Amino acid sequence: MLALIALLPLIGFAINGLWYVAVQAPPGGKKAGATVSGVIATTAIGGSFVLSLLVFLRLKGMPAEARVIEQVVFDWMTIGDFNLEMVFRADPLSSIFTLFITGVATLIHLYSIGYMGHDATPGKFFAYLNLFSFSMLMLVLGGSLPILFLGWEGVGLCSYLLIGYWYADMDKASAGKKAFIVNRIGDFGFLLGMFMIYDKFGTLDLLALRDTVLQSSSAGLLLAADLTAITTICILLFVGCMGKSAQIPLYVWLPDAMAGPTPVSALIHAATMVTSGIYLVARLNFMYSLSPTALTVVAVVGVVTAFFAATIALVQRDIKKVLAYSTVSQLGYMFLGCGVGAYSAGVSHVITHAFFKALLFLGAGSVIHGMHEEQDIMKMGGLKSKMKWTYLTFAAGWLAIAGIPPFSGFFSKDEILWRSFSAEHGSFLFWLLGAVTAVMTAFYMTRLFSLTFLGSPRFKEQGEHHGHSTHPDGHHEHGHGGAVHESPMTMVFPLQVLAVLSVIGGFMAIPHMSWLDHWLEPVIPVDHGVAAGVAPAMEWVLMALSVAGAAAGIFFAFKLYADLAKVEKLKQRWAGVHKLLENKWYVDELYEALFVRPIYTLSVALWKGFDTAVIDRVVLGFGRVSEWSGQTVRVVQTGSIHLYAFVLLIGIIATAGYLLYGLA
Repeated sequence: MLALIALLPLIGFAINGLWYVAVQAPPGGKKAGATVSGVIATTAIGGSFVLSLLVFLRLKGMPAEARVIEQVVFDWMTIGDFNLEMVFRADPLSSIFTLFITGVATLIHLYSIGYMGHDATPGKFFAYLNLFSFSMLMLVLGGSLPILFLGWEGVGLCSYLLIGYWYADMDKASAGKKAFIVNRIGDFGFLLGMFMIYDKFGTLDLLALRDTVLQSSSAGLLLAADLTAITTICILLFVGCMGKSAQIPLYVWLPDAMAGPTPVSALIHAATMVTSGIYLVARLNFMYSLSPTALTVVAVVGVVTAFFAATIALVQRDIKKVLAYSTVSQLGYMFLGCGVGAYSAGVSHVITHAFFKALLFLGAGSVIHGMHEEQDIMKMGGLKSKMKWTYLTFAAGWLAIAGIPPFSGFFSKDEILWRSFSAEHGSFLFWLLGAVTAVMTAFYMTRLFSLTFLGSPRFKEQGEHHGHSTHPDGHHEHGHGGAVHESPMTMVFPLQVLAVLSVIGGFMAIPHMSWLDHWLEPVIPVDHGVAAGVAPAMEWVLMALSVAGAAAGIFFAFKLYADLAKVEKLKQRWAGVHKLLENKWYVDELYEALFVRPIYTLSVALWKGFDTAVIDRVVLGFGRVSEWSGQTVRVVQTGSIHLYAFVLLIGIIATAGYLLYGLA
C-alpha cells in the first residue's frame, strides 16, 4: 500500500497529462471543462488519503516500539559497496504527514474544480497538482535521504510549474523562476549535508542512520570532532530547509508564489512544500539534539523570521500577500519549536496550520472569485451578507490563527511559546519575540477579516460591470462590478470541512495530555522538562498572557479599522515606517543590488568579453582555416586524369630519387 499511496497521484498526473498533450494542447484542440480532469485528479489523491488512513490504522494496531511498515519496490542503484533501494517506509511521523497531506490536498483538488472552471487548460493544471502531491508523498514516505531528496526536488519543480502556470504574464513567469532559483540555493546545502552524512556514517538510510547515531551517542563513542561534523551537517541541511520552508534569508520566493492560482497557494502554503523543512528537522531530531549550536541556529532563524514577516503583513493590501507573509511567520514558529527541542510541538503546529491556512487561502480564493478577481482588501468590505458561508468559515480560520481557545491554532502556538521559554535550549527573548509576533498576528488577521467582510461595501456592483478579459492562457479575469456572489458548492464544501478541522483539530495536542506526543514518541522522544529556575506554574501565566495578547490585538484592530479616516491619519503620521513595511523592508531591492545586478553585469561581461570575443572567434577561426585550406587544396582537384597521372609520376620520381640518394 505504501507504493500505491504515492503511485495513485502519479497515475492521475499521467492520465491528465496525456489527455492534455493529446487532446487539448494541439492547435485547434478540444477545449474541455475542469470537471472531468478535476474528478480524475481528485479521485487519485482521494484514493491516496484512503490508503493513508488504512496504513495509519494498521500502525495504530501495532505495539508502539514496532510501528514501522516498509516496502522495498526495487533496487535503484549499486555503485561498489553503495547500494540504494527504492524503499518506502511508514512510521508514526510519516503516517501523520501522509494523512494531512492527502486529506488537505483532496479538498484543494475538489475546490479547484469550481475555481478553475473557466481555465483553458484544466488537464495541465490538475496534472501538475497531482504531480505536486506525488512528490510530497515521496518526500515523507522515502526511507532514505536520496528518495527524500527526489521528492524534495520534485516539489521544487512543481512549484515552478504551478506558480508560473499563467506563464504568458511575465510577472507570473518571473515569480516561478524566482521560486526555482532561490530553492536551488538552499538545495545546495542539503546536498552537501547528505554527502557529509554518507562520508561520516556510511549510510543514507534514515532508519540505519538513526540507529548508528543513537548507538554511538549512548556508548560515548562520539568525539568532539564527530559532534562538530554533526553540527555542520545539521546546519547544511537547515540551509535546505531555509529554501523550502521560506526562512530568512531565503524566504523571498514565497510571497511571490501568490502569482499562481489560489488553490496552488493553498497547496504550497498549507499542506506540501513549505512543511518539508519542518519534516526534515523533525525526522533528524536525533542529530539536531546532539548539537546545541545547530538548535540555536534553527531557533534564532525561526523566531526572527516569524517576527520579521509579521511586521510586513501588518500593512499589505493584497489579501493573498497578507496570508503569504502570515505563512512565512507561522513557519518561523514551527522552527522555533524545533529549535528549542520541542519537535512534536513544531509538528503539531504544522498540522493545525495546514487546516486553518488551507481554509484561509481557499476562503481568500472564494472572495476573489466572488469579487470578480479583486484582491485589494481596501476595495472590499461588507461581504458578510453577500458570501455567508465564506464569511463563517473564514471566521473559524481567523480565530484559529489568532490563537483564541479552543480553536486549533491556540494549542500548538501556546505549546511552542511555553517551550521556547521553559526548555533547556529556550530563552526569555525567544518567548518575548514569539509573544509579540502572536499579538501582531491577531492584529493583522483581524484587520484582514474586518476590511474584507465587515463594515460598508467599498465597491460598486450594479451598473458598473466592465466586462471581462481573457489571458492569453485562457484564464478569465473579470472587471470590477457585477453581482458579488457566493462560490459554488464545490468550493464551499472544502471550506466547511476545513472550518470544522480548524475548530477541533487542536484537541489532539493539548499540552500534558497530547495524543500526538504519545503517537510520535517512537520517533520523537517526549521531553516536557523545564530548565532550572523555571516554575511549572509559569505555564499558566504565559498562557494567560498569550490569550490576553491575542485578544488585545483583535480589539485594537477592530477599533482602529472601524474608522478608515483614522487609519489614514495614522498612516500619514508614521509615513516612513509604513512605507518601509509596505515595501517589505526593501529586501528584494537589497538582493537586486547585491546579487542580481552584479551577477547579471558579470554574465553580460563574460558573454560579450569572453564568449563572443574569444570562444566564438576561436571556433569561427577554425572554421575559416578549414574553409581556406579546403578551397586551396581544391585548386588541384581538376578532375583531369592526365594531370593526376602526371602528379603521380612526379611523386614516384621524387620518392625514387630520395631513396637512391639515401643509398648513395
